[in-house]
Amino acid sequence: MENIINPSDIIVNKLNEIGLSKVQLANLMGIKRETIMKKISRERPLDIEDIYKLGRITGIDVEYLAECEFHFREYEEKTEDYIDEYNEIIEVYHILEEKGLVPKTDDVINTVKNFRKFMEIGQYSKLNLYATFLSGYELTKLERLLILVWIQIGLRNIRKKDYSNIKTYDKSKINEVSNDIEKIDFGNMTNKKLKEELMKTLNGYGIILNFEPELQKGLMNHYITILSTGYLYIQIADYTSNLAIIEALKEAFNKMMKRGARRNK
Repeated sequence: MENIINPSDIIVNKLNEIGLSKVQLANLMGIKRETIMKKISRERPLDIEDIYKLGRITGIDVEYLAECEFHFREYEEKTEDYIDEYNEIIEVYHILEEKGLVPKTDDVINTVKNFRKFMEIGQYSKLNLYATFLSGYELTKLERLLILVWIQIGLRNIRKKDYSNIKTYDKSKINEVSNDIEKIDFGNMTNKKLKEELMKTLNGYGIILNFEPELQKGLMNHYITILSTGYLYIQIADYTSNLAIIEALKEAFNKMMKRGARRNK
């Protein structure tokens, strides 16, 4: 692994070597004392003009300093990403532990990692979505686990299907969706025909409606999310009544209007 060198160390070592203070350096560079302090402490990065001035004033190799700055910026960004991800993992762990889905442990990262693997959840951000969803329910441990499994079964099913013919979801057309759904004659349709008509109508607006038959005794009637591919995904339990389906769709549309979603470009 390539050694990462902090450009600030190069600058400070050179200043000590030539007997130049940071205040004197700031004056020679034509910048404020506070500015050079922030750049040396890495609160602000070095720009190309800074690097050329430092080379001219102190004799530091400009090409070498520029290369160190480039690699150290990459390192800082990766470190920041790692900290963000770690904080996200901690947040998810606290919810999962509170809900009784994982044991209390000091090995937080591996515990969440194993839970994510068990649930076949690809990204921590998606796991965070599930955890946030769970935090709003006062259910038993078994009930919460069933809900997670129910969601995961549905997402696994849609991964197997080709939705290339469906447009990307556009929330500006939500009123049109509602109007088209209202035109459907629910009273005279069988459950099967109703589902087919609803899915066809919604597909035209980039909305995937999935009826889940595998869990007949689900603890929630529906689940709503926006997929990374830009589709609005609504999963509804297979046994849900026609009236409950409409209520679920209304809730989905209301949530999406508040939360926002990707628009067609």
